[in-house]
Amino acid sequence: MEKMCDHVGFLTEGVIKKHLSIKELDRGGNYISVSLGDNEADVEFLKTTELPYELTSDGTVRFRLEDDRDCKKQKVLFQHLAGLNVKIESIHSEVDTLDKIFREVCN
Repeated sequence: MEKMCDHVGFLTEGVIKKHLSIKELDRGGNYISVSLGDNEADVEFLKTTELPYELTSDGTVRFRLEDDRDCKKQKVLFQHLAGLNVKIESIHSEVDTLDKIFREVCN
């Protein structure tokens, strides 16, 4: 794609809703989402890592792992999780793709 353009824009109803460079897209948004259920104290412990995160409306903590091709940040997160004395309900990974971004922007 780099041979054709250096930026990608997402239009909906004639308005640019999002735009990013090919480098940003290639770097990708890699996420690890961790769900601990309803225990707010456990969520507070989970947020003690230095990795950037967001807390979703359902109580899931979503960690962003940018530029993690060698998985060092993922290893740090998993080591952090292993050191906590909390019950983890689920862990899953997610990667931004053009299709995913398009669906988010245009819905």
